Amino acid sequence: GPIGIAGEANKARESGWLQFLFLIASLSFAVGYFNMLPLTFLDGGRALLALLEEITKKSIKDKTLANLNVLGFGVIIVLMGMSFFSDIIRLMEK
Repeated sequence: GPIGIAGEANKARESGWLQFLFLIASLSFAVGYFNMLPLTFLDGGRALLALLEEITKKSIKDKTLANLNVLGFGVIIVLMGMSFFSDIIRLMEK
């Protein structure tokens, strides 16, 4: 989570610039990978929807797309909540 990332960034900075740059590169890769998840409002979801429209030769209805967006947003909110909760639990254990 974000709290853990901040702690690791501080440790990497103290270890030297090479470690810090490696962490930044790893985070950048992780964000890019996350962006390719097949959720409709992310790039991976847009690519999947375009592929489905091309295969079926039909466009997706606006209501269906809106429902998929709400579902995807809910998934993101749950993942963020789990991440924050995990960070808080980890801090309380120390």
